[in-house]
Amino acid sequence: MIARKLKNSVASLWETTYQHPFVQELGQGRLPQEKFKFYLLQDYLYLLDYVRLMAYAAIHADDELSMRYFTAIQSDILDSELETHRNYMAAFDISAEVVAKVQPTLFNRAYAANMLTTAQSGQLTKIIATVLPCAWTYAEFSQRLVKAYNHELANNPYRVWLEKYASDDFAQSAQWLLAKLEALMQDKSEQDYQEIQAIFKSSLEFEYLFWEMSYEMQTGVFENYERQKGN
Repeated sequence: MIARKLKNSVASLWETTYQHPFVQELGQGRLPQEKFKFYLLQDYLYLLDYVRLMAYAAIHADDELSMRYFTAIQSDILDSELETHRNYMAAFDISAEVVAKVQPTLFNRAYAANMLTTAQSGQLTKIIATVLPCAWTYAEFSQRLVKAYNHELANNPYRVWLEKYASDDFAQSAQWLLAKLEALMQDKSEQDYQEIQAIFKSSLEFEYLFWEMSYEMQTGVFENYERQKGN
């Protein structure tokens, strides 16, 4: 199966991403609130680009059912996933005015540009491959965190976030994308697979960098250099 093949090809990076301090401290409830707030605002912007990417997927869908599903993903992000973000923002006293003024970081822009450039290729297999690491790791990592730190979950300030992404509904969305990619890759050549694998790995690398960016609260390369020099 292509799912197993893709995951095995990036096994070390996959586990390294799961073990990132941001991810682990989130699961343990020890992540400093300022780091989570930084992530929350940047992820809000990222998800808007994710919605745009799903629009490309719907345009290039090869059947009505797929078109409906990609459209449903857009609706779920706008109506449910972003609502979770907005609820946390309200709890942290982050106003709508602050959200409106937030600019994507260098890393966020690069990740979004990579996804949207891939989407403009018009190839549905590539579009799915570029978003799959996000959907898949969020589902799996959240489930693993909930299981690993279940004894601490009741007092975890990020419990709602964890349970949202650990839910069966979210996992089913990732599984649908995997199944769709599997179907589309039937009878494709090894070269076709290598192209998909490269896109998949690139997006997983961006996922790691997004956690790193959030943990270090990085806005760009120059700003980080100046901050380190000041220390």
